[in-house]
Amino acid sequence: MVKRLSGLQRQVLSLYRSSLRAARAKPGASGDSLAAMARSEIEKHRDIDRKDILLIEHLIRKGRRQLELLSSASVTGVMHLQPQAGNSSGGSGNASSGGSGSGSGGGSSGAAPPNA
Repeated sequence: MVKRLSGLQRQVLSLYRSSLRAARAKPGASGDSLAAMARSEIEKHRDIDRKDILLIEHLIRKGRRQLELLSSASVTGVMHLQPQAGNSSGGSGNASSGGSGSGSGGGSSGAAPPNA
């Protein structure tokens, strides 16, 4: 007898498959890194209580937004930043501007745009 999946389980599986398809559409190593990121996100949240519907729905919405951004043709890769061990400065001193990982390319870090 085949176990039926709940609606949320089907949504998660569909999001994961869509993420892998989007990663496959990216060229070379960037597609591999996107697939690895999708896999790691699923694994990271594997042990969430199945009854925590609000958290699961939040993560599905978050994943869909990320997939929409990563599916755009202008995104060719992703950089996943890890916090440095022992860094108690609250994130200041990072070399990256913004750190949102959205891939939008805006580069806005609170500074005024340059006037030409």
